[in-house]
Order: sequence, then structure tokens, then C-alpha cells
Amino acid sequence: MAQQHHRRTRKALKKIRSPVASPADHADPPSAVRHGPGPPSGGVRRCVTTESVAVADSCFVPHTSPEAARYSSRAGRRLAGRLIADGGLSDLVASFDVALSEIRKPHETPIVVDAFGHMLWSHAVAYAQNDREGRILPGDDDRPLYWARLAMLSRLHAWQPRFRMDAERLSDWSRRLEWASRGITNTGQPDDGACRILISGFDPFRLQQHPDASNPSGAAVLALSGRVLDTPDGPVRITGVMLPVRYADFDQQLVEKIFRPHLVDGPHQVDLAVSISQGRPGRFDLEVRNGRNRSSGTTRDNDGVRGAPSDTEPVEPVGLADGPQFTESTLPIDAMRAVDEPFPVYRHEETSRLVPGHAGVVTDVRAPEDGAVSVRGGGGGFLSNEVAYRVTRLRDELGVDIGCGHIHTPAPSDDDDAADLRARVVDQTRRLLIAAGLTIRRSAHHLTGARDPHTGSTTRSWCGE
Repeated sequence: MAQQHHRRTRKALKKIRSPVASPADHADPPSAVRHGPGPPSGGVRRCVTTESVAVADSCFVPHTSPEAARYSSRAGRRLAGRLIADGGLSDLVASFDVALSEIRKPHETPIVVDAFGHMLWSHAVAYAQNDREGRILPGDDDRPLYWARLAMLSRLHAWQPRFRMDAERLSDWSRRLEWASRGITNTGQPDDGACRILISGFDPFRLQQHPDASNPSGAAVLALSGRVLDTPDGPVRITGVMLPVRYADFDQQLVEKIFRPHLVDGPHQVDLAVSISQGRPGRFDLEVRNGRNRSSGTTRDNDGVRGAPSDTEPVEPVGLADGPQFTESTLPIDAMRAVDEPFPVYRHEETSRLVPGHAGVVTDVRAPEDGAVSVRGGGGGFLSNEVAYRVTRLRDELGVDIGCGHIHTPAPSDDDDAADLRARVVDQTRRLLIAAGLTIRRSAHHLTGARDPHTGSTTRSWCGE
């Protein structure tokens, strides 16, 4: 395996060192889809915590962050080494060291980090979807990918190249490695008539308390990304990305950069855009309303940042474009609720908000009042709620009728076997997505226009249930 990685690297380096190759050919940073537009711009007033500002400028420079420090500790390296080895990624991580040592000039670096980022993602997806004898970890374990990424970023930052390397270059190369190894630069899908679904999951989190934690949403993404699921109503094609549990990345509109190319009318538009995250034990929640603001209590992201000081002082995210205090899901919730085994599936409508004329926070299932300020959406006040808000706000900004919403998976309890829980969650998530996709296909007679063979654009009148 290691020799195979070495050969690929040498071949790539030889190609970009050829006289016909220009450094400019490899200088462009990755984008969510290479044809996609840039992020939206915002002009609203922002309420920003000091902690959010502190990490915003160091975004994509992992060696300065608590997340990287967690890996660099003796216990972190021991845990990472075990999970990377047990997940079959040791050779790839070691080969990255060799590849870095063979780089001679700055313009060679992007091709190497891009290639190894893609290989890391591809290996993690293949491991999750292919049964292999003698494996130590179950295929749906998302932890090896997370820790291998941190290991490779650590090696990139410790690397001493033969040329001068400044902070800007290092930040760009770190970003490229991150995006490629999260599936972000490989979200395109062929326009082959299949129902197309884009999903997102999250890295493990709460690692301060549980360093070896996994995340069922990340496991679902690895198990389903790239798969074409046959159904009686035609194929359903799923592409997935893995999101970091870091406010700083969201502040730089990472979610919009990923989803925008797949929401706009055109050949890359999907039928469903679904964000997934870990919720509460014993149940799936289909979130109906998403709140604009952050209010995560004592919960911190993987860099140790809190979203807001208290429920009565919710924080509006940095750089978020104009939008309402709450947005709504357009997933076919009723159809999805029928997929209720082994876990019950709930339509979750509760929100928390500050209401003019009311003391304290109002929490109930009623529609938000005029003038209400969001404290928590159905998915809470953390990044789960925020990714759903950003995707649905973008949907509304673009004026497209696409099924968009959020699935909260069951979280492990103290009595759960983590591997067994992941397997059950992944299987039920797959069936939930199929149910949503089939509902869209069966609603095809509600379409007011057919897919244009040249542009791929479609006008829809169906907006979920």
C-alpha cells in the first residue's frame, strides 16, 4: 500500500515538473464544486463573541488550535495512532511524510496535498462500504478519518521544505488538505436521471470529555457517500461531505460554499439537501424550524469556542447574510416518519425565542411570533441548528423549491454499544433518505417543468409535506 502511494506521488510530481506545466496550473484553491460560484456576501450587523473573533483569523491553521493540541498531546497521539492503524490508514499517513520530503518547489505542494486529501477521503469511504476480513474496527467507524486528518495536518505544519514557507501558503495548503479529505472538492454528481441527494455530517465532538468519541452522522456520511441505491421508483444517488465542528469555518461561509452550487438551477442541482447530526438518545428528530442565532450553553466546539454567553444573549454568526429569525424544513417529513424502526422518528417543532413583551425565554411548538428573536431552533443553538439554518436560508435566497432540512440521529447513551448503535443509525438513515427521495419521485407530476437537457434546470412546485 505504501509503495502504491509513493508511486502515485512521484508520478504527480514528475508531471508538474514537466516543461509544459505552469505553476499557475496548480495554484487555484479548491472549491466545493469546481464550477461553483463564490460565497454570498452579507451586510447585516453582527453580534460577535470575543472567542469567535479570536479564532476567525486562525481558521485553517490547525496547529495553533486546541483541536490540534489535543492530537499533539501524548494521550492524543497514542489514541490517534491506535485508531489510524486499526482503521487501515497508517500507510497513507506515513506516505504523506515521504511525499512532503520529495517536494522541491512551492507550486508542487498543492498537487501533493490535494492528492493525499482525496486519497484519505477515498480510503475512509471505501473502508466504510466494503467488508474486509481481519479488520479491527467496523467499517462505519468515523474516528480513523478524523484522527488521520489531524495527523497529516500536524505533519504538514512540522514540515521544513527546501524553500521559504509563509503563513499564507501554509494556511492555503492546510485548507486544501482539509477540504479534499472531507469530500468537499468532490461533490459533483452525473445528471443520469437518478434522484440526487447531498448530505452532510459532522466530525466527532465533545472530545474534551470523551476523546475517543465517534459521531453517528459522520458514520452515515462515510457509509452512504457515492452510493447509488436502487429503488422501485428508480435510483437514488447520494453524495456526502464531513463538516468540522468549528464555529470559525462556519463564519467563513463553508456551508454556503458547499451547498450553493447544488441549490442553484443548473446541471448540478440536487433533489434533496439534507444536513445530519447527532441528537438525543433513542430517537430520530426531523427538525421543522431552524434558528438564526447561536445559543449553545456550555457546549463548546472542537476549538473550545462557545456560541453565546447565555440564552438571553443569543449571538448572530459572523458574516451571515440577511435572513429571517427562523427558516423551515421542506423535507417530506410525513413520509420520512413512516421509517420508524428500530428508532422512533419525530416531527420536532419546538423552538426557543425572545418575544417582545415577555420576560425570559419562550419555549414551545407554536410558530414564532412577529418580532421574536431566535434563541434555539428545533435542533438547538449549536452548529447542528446552524448548518440547517444556513442551507434553508440559502434555499430561500435563491428561490428554489428543493427539499432541504435536518435529521438528528440518536446519540449513544451510557448503555449503548457504540458500534451497534452506529450500524443501526446508518441503516435507518439510509432508509429515511430513500423515503424522502421516493416521495420526490412520486411527486414528479407536480413538476411545472421538465429537466432541460442542456442546462439541467428544473422548475418545481412541490415543496415537501
